[in-house]
Amino acid sequence: MIVKSGKQRMWLKTADILDVIEESEIPLPGLKESEQLTDNYTRTNVLTAMGKEFGVCFKIGSKISIEDTSIDEIKVDDIRVQRKLVRESRGTSGSSEIKEYRFVQVEPTPAATNSPLTASVATVHSETIKQIQKSNQSSHNHEIYN
Repeated sequence: MIVKSGKQRMWLKTADILDVIEESEIPLPGLKESEQLTDNYTRTNVLTAMGKEFGVCFKIGSKISIEDTSIDEIKVDDIRVQRKLVRESRGTSGSSEIKEYRFVQVEPTPAATNSPLTASVATVHSETIKQIQKSNQSSHNHEIYN
């Protein structure tokens, strides 16, 4: 949806991403069937849930550096998703760090053009959870045996 909206390669906050996808058929984390995004409480819950989903996905990503900025990166199908921390001013109350995301469509590698691309965000998310659980289990077993 980000690429289709013409916002690829733009740095977006989670709220910007929500604005693009809220009218689509994409399921929104943290949104119950009976809820609407029209009230601020529900919207805040969805934004928080989206941030957590992104966080889980980026745990298996790689780090790159662009213009002295550290960027986390993952690849899903033919989309490279990047995340960076940005300091945002909060007026008289100082500043805080927020995350911004950039979606970049890339050409599939030659080896991948012969086989269909089957990964999806849901696949990445479920595989990420499995890897984290497996990692936690093996470190837990290591602690037990030591």
